[in-house]
Amino acid sequence: MEDEMKQVLSAMRSEFRKVHSELASLRESHRELSGLTRRTAVQVAKLAGGVSDIKHVMATKDDISGVHSALDAFLPEIEASRRERLARSDAYIFHQDRLDGHERRLSRLEGRRA
Repeated sequence: MEDEMKQVLSAMRSEFRKVHSELASLRESHRELSGLTRRTAVQVAKLAGGVSDIKHVMATKDDISGVHSALDAFLPEIEASRRERLARSDAYIFHQDRLDGHERRLSRLEGRRA
């Protein structure tokens, strides 16, 4: 019976060693997973912050629609101003040509008098 007890005790010690070894392996895996979890959490927090920053600076469809509406309202004024400038430019050129013509005729007349 004593031999049986020794064998049982030896078998139990062997099983405890196996369990202890597996437990050590599980602890190491747990440490690795904890580190990975921490690193993942840090990256997720960074990404969340980046997404939040993007949301703050990103234009929405409503923002763009507002810009389009403002441009649509302002565009006729720009076109009217452009047409007015062209008309004034044409009038300026016309009057400048007439003035140049008058000056030439006056110069000729003054030349004849002298």
